[in-house]
Amino acid sequence: MTSRVLLILSVLMCCCKPETLKIGAIFDIEAEVKEKAFQLAIDAVNAKRTGDERYLEGLVEYVPCDNPFKAMVATCRLVSNGVVAILGPSSQDNAQMVQTICDDKDVPLLDARWVGRPKGPTISFYPHQGVLTRVYMEVLDAWNFQDFVVLYENDDSLRRMGELLKGYDSKEHQIVVRQLDKYQNGNYR
Repeated sequence: MTSRVLLILSVLMCCCKPETLKIGAIFDIEAEVKEKAFQLAIDAVNAKRTGDERYLEGLVEYVPCDNPFKAMVATCRLVSNGVVAILGPSSQDNAQMVQTICDDKDVPLLDARWVGRPKGPTISFYPHQGVLTRVYMEVLDAWNFQDFVVLYENDDSLRRMGELLKGYDSKEHQIVVRQLDKYQNGNYR
């Protein structure tokens, strides 16, 4: 994720006028690793500055998962602070609210989650599903797996695995499909 954020931040530095560019990030929960990756990317871009190039400043907001109202408030706070882009939250409800405000304010949303059809000025870091499916199939073929297990989290993740499942004949391969945390109670056993 850090290298993708680094690339996008570098592009933004070339396109914007102010000397200090503010990049916002909204995380669904206190995600120390994500915040650290975000800050490391900003620090890496700033370390490569020469002369009068622009300086990046990261602004971070935390919102509860699936709380669009608080996501809206956080987005508005970032926009009012003059951010030139926002790295969006991972929960769907929060991300949709952030996307709506970003569309209205012409602020690019940097999205690190899978989205079937991005809307508005969105830069998706998530690899294209067709590419991921090909990679999964190549790994299974390279390792000569005849049987395998597909673990999925929710309906969206199962839908994304659909092409992979279609690519294998059930008469030649034994494929087991299981949902993690089926009852959404935090128990993955």
